Amino acid sequence: MLNRYVLLIILLYVLFAYNVNSESFNTITPTDSVSLPRDLYYRDNFISEWWYFTGHLVSDNKRNFGFEVTFFVINVNKKDFKSPFGLKKIYMLHSAITDIDNNKFYYDTKITRGTYDSAGVSKSNNIVYIDNSYLKGDINNFHVFSENNNFSIELSLKALKAPIKNGHNGYSQKVDNCSKCASLYFSITRLKTDGYLKINKNYYKVEGISWFDREINSEYDSSMVKGWDWFSIQLDNKTEIMLYLIRNTGGQIQSVSSGTIVYPDSTYKILQKEEFEVIALNNYISKKSKAKYPSKWKINIPSENLRFTITPLVKDQEIISNIPYFPSYWEGACKVEGAISGKAYVELTGYE
Repeated sequence: MLNRYVLLIILLYVLFAYNVNSESFNTITPTDSVSLPRDLYYRDNFISEWWYFTGHLVSDNKRNFGFEVTFFVINVNKKDFKSPFGLKKIYMLHSAITDIDNNKFYYDTKITRGTYDSAGVSKSNNIVYIDNSYLKGDINNFHVFSENNNFSIELSLKALKAPIKNGHNGYSQKVDNCSKCASLYFSITRLKTDGYLKINKNYYKVEGISWFDREINSEYDSSMVKGWDWFSIQLDNKTEIMLYLIRNTGGQIQSVSSGTIVYPDSTYKILQKEEFEVIALNNYISKKSKAKYPSKWKINIPSENLRFTITPLVKDQEIISNIPYFPSYWEGACKVEGAISGKAYVELTGYE
């Protein structure tokens, strides 16, 4: 669900700066549902969409890493420009490596308008590319390459579980009392992963387990959203859990906050807000942005008899936006401790 808050602000900027009529793009309604494999690939006429990977990797010399790669596409204009500089889409790439054993965090963000084929999307297996970085594949197998200033990520990922449709058949409402403030949202919660990481001039052959999210987005009433906390949890018993808490501008948790629990056999159940509890136990103040983030959580899911804590593996996993006035956010690798242990990724937006 990588930084939907940043995306909302970018959308507001784009709509204002380029006089875009958002009503000319498709709106998602409660009758819409995810259709696979169609919705893996680029969908025309939606205001924004993204492909998101995170995971936990171990190198052949036993170094531990986390990673994130997300491709965004934002539609700006439907006009058929004759000039290659006519702005129709904005492409973004966010990438990060958490070097857990060395307590270091590397990240990079890119944004481009895609002129002269510097970025593009496809409805085929060549899903999206930005400069030399790309995502290729199908619903069962992916290949991800992200080239950045001082690191790169090249991974092959094979789905170990079937996709799950979050919300109601993939319709995922994000704002109370706003049915069109929604996305089409599905996940593949466990992917076998191997490949290479490069940090500065050092290469690491790695393998591990990853998580994939795909969202196709319609217009949001972002005035109702302050930010959110999102959790992707992979337990060692091969159960996965996705939870998100959306905060309104007053800090209250919106009732559309939701979750999904995926059992070892790939069956799954949607969790309503009242079925789980997330309690922040600690805080972290960023030295980069001065934002105060929660940094340790207690999770309770009584109906599943699940109780555990989630703790960041590196405190500073904050991504600072390279776009002026756009907010930064925390996205990081974490450990899960309890009767059943595991790993997690957590995203925190809207904190100051």
